[in-house]
Amino acid sequence: LSDDGTPYIAMEYLERGSLRPFVGHTTLAQTIGVMEGALAGLGQAEQRGVVHRDIKPENLIVTDDGEVKIADFGIAKALSEAGGPNLTATGTTVGTPAYMAPEQATAGDIGPWTDLYSVGITAYEMTVSRVPFHDSTTPVAVLMRQVSEEIPSAVSVDPAVDRRFSDWIDRLLVKDPAARTQSARQAWYERSEERRVGKECRSR
Repeated sequence: LSDDGTPYIAMEYLERGSLRPFVGHTTLAQTIGVMEGALAGLGQAEQRGVVHRDIKPENLIVTDDGEVKIADFGIAKALSEAGGPNLTATGTTVGTPAYMAPEQATAGDIGPWTDLYSVGITAYEMTVSRVPFHDSTTPVAVLMRQVSEEIPSAVSVDPAVDRRFSDWIDRLLVKDPAARTQSARQAWYERSEERRVGKECRSR
């Protein structure tokens, strides 16, 4: 939408608010449901050539029926001229350090895989009740660790975590953007395949 040449985003009011109060209090099934909702939203953004750049629990809004919608595209970046001049430019570091991909922290080239790193951090936090590098005392320290330090698997932090889900999160948190899961559709497909394999193994 636009008003006298100024673009803006309108969204319905959702009384339950953000995902933040639910972090650390969801079942595996609920966490997976949140991830699938986030991926569905990011899939729509990808089709429009938009990278959100600030996926985190505060920007995932819970609907009355327990689904999630993505909010706050205020620092989104268009990957083509379709976004116009009012979206933030390449070469700037924006976002929330605790959820920021390495290429985002270094003002490098970004794409759908950048948002998937943030999805991975969110899934990690929902699973083990803390973000990686939670013990860093400054945002700059967090950014440096995002770039250079591997994140321990969720299952290594909490052995009770489902290993398949932990492995899925690991693929979203690969430091090299080229080696990371590349699209929301691919991430959703990989998650669906792991769920299918898990069901088959339990039925034998």
